[in-house]
Amino acid sequence: MPSEQIKIPRERIGVLLGREGTVKKGLEEKSSCEIKVDSESGEIDVDCRDAVDLMKVTETIRAIG
Repeated sequence: MPSEQIKIPRERIGVLLGREGTVKKGLEEKSSCEIKVDSESGEIDVDCRDAVDLMKVTETIRAIG
């Protein structure tokens, strides 16, 4: 299972999560990925079943950051 750890600024965590978690849920639903967010440190763990999905999701998270 491919995975990656990304760090984004803490002030951008709210944008990644979205209102009531809608952005994060949308990313997870459109991919084979599970996203775990540590809002204290700004670290995000992305675990996917597919390497292409991992690349797409991590690039989206970096763009949000």
